[in-house]
Amino acid sequence: YRMTPIDGVETTRRLRQLPTCADVPIMMVTVTEDAKVCHAAFDAGVTDFLVKPYDHYECRARCRNLLALREQHLLLQDRARLLEREISAAVRELLENLKAMTQRDAALNQTLANLQTTTEKLNGPHGALGVLTGNEADAKQLAATIAS
Repeated sequence: YRMTPIDGVETTRRLRQLPTCADVPIMMVTVTEDAKVCHAAFDAGVTDFLVKPYDHYECRARCRNLLALREQHLLLQDRARLLEREISAAVRELLENLKAMTQRDAALNQTLANLQTTTEKLNGPHGALGVLTGNEADAKQLAATIAS
């Protein structure tokens, strides 16, 4: 903890500001048992804390656990990146399919509009069916028969 020119807490703060050290486990080993120092160290980003004299077995176990935790964290980050790429690809494919469907719908809508226009021309007393049948009622009956 008491190092010069900066102490362990400040060293930890500065390390945590570096992108490559933002989530690397940091074990602080110190002679002080002051709770304020311990809290300051944790607030600065220390992952674990040991007070001297420390038990070598405990230190080894804590370091092993911190490294295992780091390894799992890195695996999780890799998996998240992979899933992000897969989701992006799926979204792109969905958007392309939607665009293709929209284009097909536009063509279908145009065909339906043309059919409606043609039907309107055929119906009514002045339409082709109206002229053939002589009146609107007969034209509608003929149109209904053709449609069914």
